[in-house]
Amino acid sequence: MEMMCGVCVSLLLVVNMLTETAVVKLKRHAEEVEGVAEGLARRLSDCRLPTKRRASGLGVAKNVKKWKELVKKKDELVVKSDLFLVQILFS
Repeated sequence: MEMMCGVCVSLLLVVNMLTETAVVKLKRHAEEVEGVAEGLARRLSDCRLPTKRRASGLGVAKNVKKWKELVKKKDELVVKSDLFLVQILFS
């Protein structure tokens, strides 16, 4: 496999080193993407790299909802923490 600099690679794919995954985003017409995606998946599988196709945007609404819930919970914890500190300081 040919080496590339990080800038070039970032234009082609997104790599998550923690989960050891890479996402390739294809920007072409739908009919062209099918063939390119299948060919790429086949080539990666031949190289013993497991592949699976994901639909773009899949689960976005669910992730946004989860993110908003986490932000709300964090804000509530900050308020509780502040109230606790006030009680300690003034008791």
